[in-house]
Amino acid sequence: MKNLKLITLLLTLVVVVGSVSCKYENGPTLSLRSKKARVAGSWFLYEIITTDEQGKMETETIVFKEDENVTHLYTKDGDYTETDIYGGNTYISNAKWEFSDGKSKLKHNYEDGTSESAEILKLEHKEMWLKLSENNVDYEFHFRAI
Repeated sequence: MKNLKLITLLLTLVVVVGSVSCKYENGPTLSLRSKKARVAGSWFLYEIITTDEQGKMETETIVFKEDENVTHLYTKDGDYTETDIYGGNTYISNAKWEFSDGKSKLKHNYEDGTSESAEILKLEHKEMWLKLSENNVDYEFHFRAI
């Protein structure tokens, strides 16, 4: 009888977990963290994949250096700061961020009144992938938490 209950519980768990639809193309399937909690934090852009209108792909891998890097800080209350350090100079850009299109996109609203939205392909605690399309070219940005 105990075995039957255990088997029933396990089958129910498999059905529930298996039927959870992943909101993002590359995961995660299931997370205990809210989407906002997964976005909030400091991120380093480590890879850019560019696909042109003919389907040609190029991948650029970026190595983090203390004196030359770009970091992205998202806070839970919607603030966004991009910090670019290179050539001995530091450049800072501020914006507000929010989800759009049913939390399938991450939208940046810049101080100058412009905005841009990127499709979320992957949103995990330690990794985030965003896709931006512009002039028939797709840019896939891969970030790691720092």
